[in-house]
Formats: sequence, structure tokens, C-alpha cells
Amino acid sequence: MIGLRVTDDDGLTATGTATISVTNVAPTIIAVTNNGPIITNESTLITISASDPIDPISYGFDCDGNNSYEVGPQASNSAYCLITTAGSILVNVQVSDDDGGVTLDSTTVTVITPQEAIAKLQTDIQALINGGQLNKGQGNALIRNLNNGIKNGFINAVKGFINGGILTTAEGHPLVNTANRIIAAIEKGNG
Repeated sequence: MIGLRVTDDDGLTATGTATISVTNVAPTIIAVTNNGPIITNESTLITISASDPIDPISYGFDCDGNNSYEVGPQASNSAYCLITTAGSILVNVQVSDDDGGVTLDSTTVTVITPQEAIAKLQTDIQALINGGQLNKGQGNALIRNLNNGIKNGFINAVKGFINGGILTTAEGHPLVNTANRIIAAIEKGNG
């Protein structure tokens, strides 16, 4: 309640009161992003961009889409979520203020299997053949190594093409990085 007293130039005075209700405004979520696509058994970074006009805010993350927030509440607007199944995986998020305001949103993470990641590597190799960076024999050798021994044969062959000047670092390192991600995902899945 607020009281008011007013006096005019002649000295007359009047008073009044009014009731003012202050209502909390829930936080606003501007965007929710992830760093997918990822391979099964990898973690994805979920980042929330949010604001609140007055209150400090905290963040929660439901990594498995079951409406139970496994991460948070926390001050950081980012969290890693381990995803163990392939598909379009929904990750729910919530932003809360200290007056009880809550806003919900989500992001969909694209998760592929190691086999799908290998197929993408084959497509990437074909693009290098089509672009002239690799001849057909070199590309076919990489694909054979990919299918027969990703851990040693494929990675060593790509590194050999980089060291031999056949592929640039910018062309070869993404292949090696993806192969290492596939290996890690397979090993985590078998562990």
C-alpha cells in the first residue's frame, strides 16, 4: 500500500492510499542451441540464451527428455548431456528466477550411429575424389581402410596423405577427427 499527501498553494491538504501489486515476470528464453550432430555415446553441449529484467536466473537441463532435470539448477547457461541413443533426441531446458518464475524450452539433438558416421566419412572421401584432391585409387584405398580398420589403417592412411602433401591439413584433419570420434563412441558403447 502506498500513501500520498498533496498540499495546494492555499495550504489545503488531501491524503489518499492505493494498493499496488507487483507481479514477477518470468525469465525469457531467447534461444537454445546444441553442437550436434553427434555420434551415439558422445556428449553434446547445450547452451541457453536467456534474460530476466530484474532477477538473477538459474538453468536446468533434462538430458533424456523425461522432464526430470538431471543438471542444475546452476548459474552456468551451458551443460554437457551424454546421449546414448541415435535419432532426434529432445533435450528440455528450464530457466528460473529467484521469485519462482520458470520458463521452459527445448532443443533437438541429431544423434547418428557409428555406422552412419562411417557412411558420412565415405561421402566426404567421395567429395575429395570429385573435387580432385584425391584420385580414385587413393579414395578407394581410404574407403577400404575405413571399412577394414578405422583405428589404425584409415587414420594412418589419411595422415600419410597429409604428410605426403596429397591432402591439406584442412582437408585431412576433419577425417581423422571424425574417425577418432567414431572409435571413442564404439569403445564407450562396448565399455
